[in-house]
Formats: sequence, C-alpha cells, structure tokens
Amino acid sequence: MGGDVYCFLELAKLLTSDQPSYGIQAVGLDGNSARHVTVEDMAAHYVKEILSFQRDGPFYLAGYSMGGLIAFEMARRLHRLGQRVALLALLDSAPIGEIPWVFYGLSMSSYIPGRCLFHFRHWWELPRRERLNYLRGRWAALRYWMVRNRSKPPLVTAPLQEDSEPPQVPGFCDYYHAIASAYRVHPYPGSADVFVSDQTNDEINPRWRWWYWRYLARGGVSFHRVPGTHDQLLKPGYLPALAKALGTVLHRAQEKERATHSRNGQTHANLVS
Repeated sequence: MGGDVYCFLELAKLLTSDQPSYGIQAVGLDGNSARHVTVEDMAAHYVKEILSFQRDGPFYLAGYSMGGLIAFEMARRLHRLGQRVALLALLDSAPIGEIPWVFYGLSMSSYIPGRCLFHFRHWWELPRRERLNYLRGRWAALRYWMVRNRSKPPLVTAPLQEDSEPPQVPGFCDYYHAIASAYRVHPYPGSADVFVSDQTNDEINPRWRWWYWRYLARGGVSFHRVPGTHDQLLKPGYLPALAKALGTVLHRAQEKERATHSRNGQTHANLVS
C-alpha cells in the first residue's frame, strides 16, 4: 500500500553482502507521471525496467503484501518471455482480487457457521409467529451479502490531478489496494516461496487464501512461518527473522541454480522487491 519502496531498505541491509538488491518504486509518486491503473500494467513496466538493466535470468523476485501480487504477475510475464525465474518470494502476500466461486465458498465456510448459530439462538427465543419472517429476512440478507462481496470491484482510472496524492477510490482506503482488488490472479507454471506471519488475522486473510497459492503456483509452493503480524514484519524487532528466512531461501535457490547450470560458472543475485 502506498507504492513506496524505501520501507525495504533495512531488509536489504540485513541480507549478506554478496546479495545485491534492487528496489522497484511505483510510478507517479512524484506527481510528474501517470500512475499505473492495473497490476498488469505495473508488472509489464517493471519487467521492462529489469530487462533494460539485466537482459537474461535467472531472476530472483520478492514482494511484500500487495507487492507479492505484482511479483507474481512479473514472474508470469518473464516466463512467457522465456526467462528463468529462480525464486519468487511472496512476503505475507494473500491472493486477493477476483477468485473462483469454489475458493470464495471456502472463505464463507469459516464465517457462516458461527453466524448461523447466533441467528438460530435468536430465532429460538422469538415468538412462533415471528420466526418465519425472521428466517426470510436472514436469507435475504445472506444473499445480499454474498453478491456484494463477490461483485467486481470498480475499475481504477488514471488520476487527472497534477499533484502526487493518489485519487480516492470509493470503498477503498488506498489507491493501490483498489488496483490489487480488481486483479484476476491466473496460474503460474513456476514455483513460489510464501512467507506467512505467525499471527495471521483469519478474519482478514483466512487460511484458505494461503493454500490458494498451491493452486496458482503449479510448480509447487513452500511455506515459511515468520514471527509477528502482517504490519510488524518490517519493524526492527521482527525484521531480522524475516531477513534470515529470506536469505536462507535465496541462497538455497542460488545453490540450486549453480548445480543446474554449473557450466555457466556465474549466477546473478538480483532480489527485486
């Protein structure tokens, strides 16, 4: 959220000295250029930037929160270009946006039983003549709630204002969150490493969302628990644990590349956040 890349500076410092890192900043924060309005546009631009600096892979990509969605789409585009993505690290990134009905049903399954029990108790305490109308009202409310939550988010349009402040999108507190919510995640043939905070809020990001990555990353998914909440991962008290876990996975991916392509005698280590 916010599009700023400098929050990753301390994470880059905690990686070992043989791991150069390159950060991708969101376009338009300076107010001099138009902001991207879709995750696909962001990914296409960032891939172009990376290839202008390094023409060939392997590439090592990482993204935190919404940035994980962007990194995921970047990996898909690099794969279509015939480029090798040796690591796709998703740092507490949930696959938000449009999802298939079956997975949406799973999200409801963690919420609806508790609400049904609550309403059943209330229904039981009502006079008999009021029970039927109460059930009709709850059924209508449930249908409305499901349609509202499954409705397609409004498309975000490019801001017309000249300053650097992002436009307000109805229903969203953050411009980039609105863009991510309208993104339709498609499968990726490669693998992914998903880092999950050990204090995940199941009401905001229910556990089924994390397992949804197994469907999306067809090459396999490895999950890594890191301490703290989503908002604490980049804080001083929790950042070292995240940096250690990420560094371990990064080194492992590079060792695998060296073993596979030993004849090349060289492996690039570009961690892009």
